[in-house]
Amino acid sequence: MPKSERGFSLIELLVAMVLLAVLATISFRATNARDQAYLAVMESDLKNLSLAQEVYYEDQAQRPGGAKYASNIALLDYATSPKVQLTLVGNAKGWSARVNHDDRADFRCAVFMGDMQAGIRPYEPAIEEGVIVCEPKKGGKKK
Repeated sequence: MPKSERGFSLIELLVAMVLLAVLATISFRATNARDQAYLAVMESDLKNLSLAQEVYYEDQAQRPGGAKYASNIALLDYATSPKVQLTLVGNAKGWSARVNHDDRADFRCAVFMGDMQAGIRPYEPAIEEGVIVCEPKKGGKKK
């Protein structure tokens, strides 16, 4: 090959393509890990809310009127993680909660407990009592 011809050899082009593929894979995994972290924070907040509701329920069992769930978040000694928005509805017999993350509006998690026939509709995507379900992730975890 004469020295006056310049350009890339086939080997150089292949090496560059392999390096780009490796960098793209690393970038994709970092994004996926971030998404899983958002979901983990949201699930954790719902687990902690479930525990706070159970503590409240047991505490109310010792008082006149008997055991009941907190109907709103103000009755509980509970705070969400930063950038997590919690919505809670409930009455004495049951409650339902949903969380969203400010940085990922397309993610949502929900759970419900108690008697849902008492005028409370469970937030979607919760479909089974006590099971935290998140979307877009499939499945759920027991509290």
